[in-house]
Amino acid sequence: MKYKEALKYSMNLLAEDPKVIFIGYNVKCGSKANGTLVDIDPKRLIETPVAENLIVSMATGLAIQGYKPVIWIERYDFLLNAMDAIVNHLNVMFTISRQEYNPAIIIRTNIGSKTNPLYTGITHTQDLTNVFNEAVDFPVIRLENSEHVISTYKTASQFSNSWIIAEQRDLYDKE
Repeated sequence: MKYKEALKYSMNLLAEDPKVIFIGYNVKCGSKANGTLVDIDPKRLIETPVAENLIVSMATGLAIQGYKPVIWIERYDFLLNAMDAIVNHLNVMFTISRQEYNPAIIIRTNIGSKTNPLYTGITHTQDLTNVFNEAVDFPVIRLENSEHVISTYKTASQFSNSWIIAEQRDLYDKE
């Protein structure tokens, strides 16, 4: 199975849970998260403006209400715009709420292609896995192959804690 097919398969598995919703820009319109959400019921897709801090904050609030948000931030670099919501809220909500709230969301992101003829530049291709591993207490994973995609999303689908899961655009067509 190709990497992109494994991503699509994993999103369809997540969608089997009626509490899972997909949030972000280009999830309902445009590329539908690089084609990985094309089979998901449009009623489960919430299109947002390009406002990463808002997206993570909204997902955190929805998680507190019992939803299981899977958000799509098109480039890893753009997660820097959501650092406040990720580090100062999502990461510490359980502690600062005195264990009342433990929001769990999956943050999907993408390390842009460095080999594609349409190379988008350094600000769209950075791998910030190490940065986020230092900044949060929940798992931050870079997906290395199709099997890793499926196993990671199966574990994350339990929503026992939040995750940042980084896809690699250069692997989409690989086995």
